[in-house]
Amino acid sequence: MMRRCQQVYWMCLVFLVCLNLLGLYDAWRSTKAKGIDKPIQNIQTLSLQEETMSNDRSKSMNDDIGNLTKAIVLHNSSGNLKRGTVVDSWSLYDDYNNRYSSVKQLTDKNQINEHNSPPKALSHKHNPRPPLPQVQKNKTAIKIRLKDSPIKKHNTEFLVKPSHGAYLTSLVANLSSHSHQDQTYLRDRVSVYLERARRVSDVCLRHQNTLIKPTILRTLVWDRKHNPNLIWCEISKVASSTWMVNFLRLAHYRENDPSLANLNSSQLYQAIYADDKMVDVSARKEVYQLYPFPKTPSQQRKLLNSSLRLIIVRHPFTRLLSAYVDKMMVETPKPVTFNFRQLQRDIINRYRREEDPDSPFPTFSEFIQYVLESTENFTTIKHWKKSLCWKPYWASCHVCNMDYQLVMKLETMQEDEHFLITLAGLTELKQQVHEWRNNKSSQNSTNKSNYFRQLSTKQMYQLYDLYRLDFELFDYNLDQYLPLAHDVQLSK
Repeated sequence: MMRRCQQVYWMCLVFLVCLNLLGLYDAWRSTKAKGIDKPIQNIQTLSLQEETMSNDRSKSMNDDIGNLTKAIVLHNSSGNLKRGTVVDSWSLYDDYNNRYSSVKQLTDKNQINEHNSPPKALSHKHNPRPPLPQVQKNKTAIKIRLKDSPIKKHNTEFLVKPSHGAYLTSLVANLSSHSHQDQTYLRDRVSVYLERARRVSDVCLRHQNTLIKPTILRTLVWDRKHNPNLIWCEISKVASSTWMVNFLRLAHYRENDPSLANLNSSQLYQAIYADDKMVDVSARKEVYQLYPFPKTPSQQRKLLNSSLRLIIVRHPFTRLLSAYVDKMMVETPKPVTFNFRQLQRDIINRYRREEDPDSPFPTFSEFIQYVLESTENFTTIKHWKKSLCWKPYWASCHVCNMDYQLVMKLETMQEDEHFLITLAGLTELKQQVHEWRNNKSSQNSTNKSNYFRQLSTKQMYQLYDLYRLDFELFDYNLDQYLPLAHDVQLSK
């Protein structure tokens, strides 16, 4: 009897649980039909509303950037910005940033209070930009062409601490092997290069905790055939092709080749040093084979400390323009292994606006925006490792680790070359015609101005910040470029 009562009890309990479950299910269906999930829709709409408000804030900030540029023009009514103007402009720019930080907090607070209010109609359709373009290298082709390259076979870490031009000073103090005329010229001119070397040392010492440390550097040409020995670091878009040719000429490259015996001097020069050969990876490899790394780390370090280490630079902005003209304005930029043509299409796809003129190539402004976005978090040599023709000088040639004694500038190249040729006895180059390869349209001052008029003041400041260390190391400034910004031009 007791056992039967227990069975009835459990059956009743199961029956009651089932009734409760059915009741909960019916209640859920009824609440769903009444629209209980509408808050989710409201939240989604709110996110789009927030995006609209963000765009409104961006538009307002761009208007105030225009006011900033008017302030710059008013600050210098003559139209030519002085050195101190950049500092004043930055302080104004900081004021704008502080204001918009406060506006953003207030707007976010208002959004929270209006969370339960009906959403406003959106004025535009959400259309995200394509992914940030990436350089698509032909890795197989690069691997084949660099298979026997000496550049990849050395992993020695170098560190030569800043010396304020000590080695160059010692060279000029002992010029007994030079003519009296050359001695006078070298001693009169050396102060220019000592000042450049001292500036580099001073800037590097200010950043010694982050920049002065042993690093691997493979793009060095080691010339042990002249006195003093020369060590040159190649930097793309800064007379690199010109100096590849110069080092081939110093080595008398192919001058005794029987297949070229019937050519005159002009034809011989064109056959060996034509532009299309010098931008080819395998052709440039010849220079590194003719001027190889010393075999052992101890020999490398010994030669490093007893050679004239030289580097060639130019204004960071004109170098960027040269890279743009060379890689973004032709259908088949060289070297083809880096597939710059696809990068051009990707930049257009990401940055081209509907109202912009149609063009098969990226505009200079689009290219600059790509450079800024693709490198915005770069702060170390490792970050810049995979960058191409727009890598900063300090990262390309590890400026603070190599103590370059002779800093040559493209802006004073004829005088700088003459000093080097005289000091090191580079007789093969004494009669050379000064030509700048791969530097055609970007050198024309009118063309240069037209390109930089496409940029805004904000973009120029962003570029300056990206290459700030190069500006400091080599004493460049923005004075001649800020007045060209399109928002400054409109304000005049």
